[in-house]
Amino acid sequence: MSTSVVIVGLSVWSAVAWLVSATALAGISVIVARRWRARFGTALREEVAPHVGELPPQQALAVLSALHGRALASPLLERVAELEQLAATQPAQALAGARELVAAQPRAVPALSLCARLEFALHEPTAAATWTRAIAAALRGGANAAAARELEAHAEQREALGLSQAELRALAKALAARGAHEQAAWCEARAADD
Repeated sequence: MSTSVVIVGLSVWSAVAWLVSATALAGISVIVARRWRARFGTALREEVAPHVGELPPQQALAVLSALHGRALASPLLERVAELEQLAATQPAQALAGARELVAAQPRAVPALSLCARLEFALHEPTAAATWTRAIAAALRGGANAAAARELEAHAEQREALGLSQAELRALAKALAARGAHEQAAWCEARAADD
């Protein structure tokens, strides 16, 4: 009987020793992890990709190019940039090019935006319709920030805007997110009137 008491006594002591060892090891691990994090914490964090949805298309493409380490290109955006440069000296010719681009890619928001801007500048009767198409295409494509920027660019023409109630409400949310509360309120009121 004394042998079993000795074995049980040794088992209890070895269990206690294991428990103390495990607790000490865990405590040391926590201390080391905290010191490591304090010293090297910023080096271990992964860089978060910026949200490029708020940026103009060419700037967003430049940011993504920098993140990927290689140049990303968009023939559409390159053509829009060429037409914007041409618009400085020959707006009518730039408008013709923009209309060709819109005919080839009718849902391309940058092309529609450029076309609307040039039509407004040249006092074309189709400017409001093109502008409405640009905003609607941006909203349908999830580019709400682009739609809000487009409304802000031609806010004085907002009475000519022909969006549906749902589109006006979506545009109001995008404008409110940008801090353009007056324009957002106008969109909400216009949606309520329709």
